[in-house]
Amino acid sequence: MSELWLPKPHLSISQIKSMEFCERKYYFQSVEGVKSDGIAPVFGGIAHAALEFNYANKITTGHDLPVSVVQKHFRDNFLIKQKEVTDWEGRNPADVLKLGEAFVAFHMLHMALTIPQPTAVEQSFETIINGVKLVGFADLLTDSTVYDHKFSMTPGKQKLNVDTDMQLSLYAKVFNKEKVGFNLHWLGDNGKPAGTTVTSIRGLDDFKKLDEAVTACATKIDANKNKGDFPKTAFACKGKKSGWVCEFYDLCWSGHKVPNKATDERVWNTLNGFEKRRPADVDNADKDKVFDDLLKIETTYETVELPF
Repeated sequence: MSELWLPKPHLSISQIKSMEFCERKYYFQSVEGVKSDGIAPVFGGIAHAALEFNYANKITTGHDLPVSVVQKHFRDNFLIKQKEVTDWEGRNPADVLKLGEAFVAFHMLHMALTIPQPTAVEQSFETIINGVKLVGFADLLTDSTVYDHKFSMTPGKQKLNVDTDMQLSLYAKVFNKEKVGFNLHWLGDNGKPAGTTVTSIRGLDDFKKLDEAVTACATKIDANKNKGDFPKTAFACKGKKSGWVCEFYDLCWSGHKVPNKATDERVWNTLNGFEKRRPADVDNADKDKVFDDLLKIETTYETVELPF
């Protein structure tokens, strides 16, 4: 593959997923370097660190730590990291802390005992696929399996497909493991933590799909830079009506730092001003019509200078 332009000297699976989900989201994250100020990424990072603390100890001792010790690790980190949060998304910090401690307790009591003896935690890696450098971290490795921890603060089981997830395919390829798995954590219908471990097998077909996805993503990023636009994706915004909030939603629709305002103007006209207000101010029926109209727009590209 000829050399392609990338805003960073590497790709990651999270970058690829952002491009697939919404190219404008990728633009804000990886080109502009805008950081999320919401609670979700901070919460996830603290929860990951607590589990890492337990499994790092288990590598040495062969035993899990007491639940209270892992909870204290979460609590101590939370009291420090909460200062980074400017958008609590309507949540009470004390409730978020209690939720994190409950997630940790659930994992330690119901999931940790089913995981084989770990061999590594937060294992960094880098690899080259079709000339594109990929970097990342694997949460937990055993002799046979690579695991990824996932946490969701919203009710309902996480909709992740362990059989097709690209991140797990990359882990299997890099660490030469056939078996991969998710440790899933979510809020049950009763408002209490729930979770499960699911595993799958990876093979040559999965690695082929991974290679194709990496190449396609790098090629699209390079093409978008040349065309002068990273367009927003209608269905990505549409998630707002069900309570999901893209962390770049307000920044995106304000027109701030948007690479192609001319293209976006067509979207503004179609929306008739609905999305100039917070989605809570627009009833679902109106929003459905707005986004149905938005989906019909054929994006056109106009050459503009990107702020690189």
